[in-house]
Amino acid sequence: MHCVHGRAACDGASGKASPPGGGGGRPGGAAEDSNGSGVVQDIYVGRQPIFDRNFKVVAYELLARLPGEKQKASDASEAAQVLVHALMDIGLDELTGGHKVHMNAASGFMLDNIADALPPGRVSFTLMQNTPITGELLDGLKSLREQGYSIIVDDFVYSPQLEKAIELADVVRIHYPAVAHCIADEVRQLSRFHVKILVSGVDDYEAMEVCKPLHIDYFQGDFFSQPDLVHGKQLSDNKMAVLRALQQVISAEAIDEVEDVVKQDVALSYRLLKYINSAAFGLKREITSIKQALSLLGLSNIRRWLSLLSLASLGENKPPELIKISLVRGKMLELTAALLGYRNQADYFILGMFSVLDALLDRPMKEALEDIALPQSVRDGLLVPDSEMGKLLTIVRFIEHNDWQQAEAACLVIPDLNAHLLMQQYLQAIRWADEQMRSLGL
Repeated sequence: MHCVHGRAACDGASGKASPPGGGGGRPGGAAEDSNGSGVVQDIYVGRQPIFDRNFKVVAYELLARLPGEKQKASDASEAAQVLVHALMDIGLDELTGGHKVHMNAASGFMLDNIADALPPGRVSFTLMQNTPITGELLDGLKSLREQGYSIIVDDFVYSPQLEKAIELADVVRIHYPAVAHCIADEVRQLSRFHVKILVSGVDDYEAMEVCKPLHIDYFQGDFFSQPDLVHGKQLSDNKMAVLRALQQVISAEAIDEVEDVVKQDVALSYRLLKYINSAAFGLKREITSIKQALSLLGLSNIRRWLSLLSLASLGENKPPELIKISLVRGKMLELTAALLGYRNQADYFILGMFSVLDALLDRPMKEALEDIALPQSVRDGLLVPDSEMGKLLTIVRFIEHNDWQQAEAACLVIPDLNAHLLMQQYLQAIRWADEQMRSLGL
């Protein structure tokens, strides 16, 4: 789960979101309620990818939280309203990179026409578990479908009372941990309805192995960022070569040393020239020399660019979202290190990038690190959660899993850091990672 921080406000006259930074929220603390008077409200927004059978991201589920005690006092309908304001304030594409959106919605939210602020065709509303199925609610669901929105029935366990809602749904979500012992029966119950099936809580490849034969349409969970120890195998010669080249890049002290590595790989040379001549750089003339391209990038940027491509090569059979996760973590950690005045900011970027190495190589992290020599502080960050670098990585992981209380508590032990600042950095990291994935064609 990637999470971002925003400040959403509702203009009492127009119902439109005020621009970022508008209003007079309390800096660094819990904000006022958004009550139609234009007062700004601090919010956290998290995103979790939803995959199809080919492990391609088809949507993100977005969740909104209020800071601290505000969250405890809010209800599901208020949380949904907060999320709508966040989408209007921050921007749908900023949060999802152009993908579709799944969002939770209580019955009151669905019946209050709040959904009208969101674009049909891009948004699916999730009917939350234990929502009473009333005639009024069914009429509201039908109206949303007629407007072009999709409906998801959440945490499905079959009961006759749900049938009318399922008939109006496009997707039914099953929570794997709750029905792992009988998931085949639940899927069979749904076969007579014209719905897609989404299974959430698929947090490792063992769960995925159970789900695969059932012809499920969509998957959600942390499986993609975990090593596949079910099918783990010896590293191929190609992957060993990639690791050796990556080692040379990380330890290089001059551009000439990197040039030798790039020139040995025709595909890498091609991608470098394509990258440097892309619209992102806005160069007036085409660059055709490897040496010139490397000189323009500079050694620090070369390391991160080649690290990215090398990791992408290692993960050629993995979901691209895994590489995006590493980019978000790397950029987020680098930005936070800069915010805190740390000198070794580049090492924090490497820490984030290599935090998925176990998943890329399908090995426990300690074994994965045996094949590459990283700076000791980075190794400690990957293996020792209580190390200086490990503490920041742990906070990022809390945020990915939408665990706000743990993230806020962990920030307390790091001077000058709080969750509000961290979320602002995270939004920048998500935007940057999405841009990098597009520019590199990943």
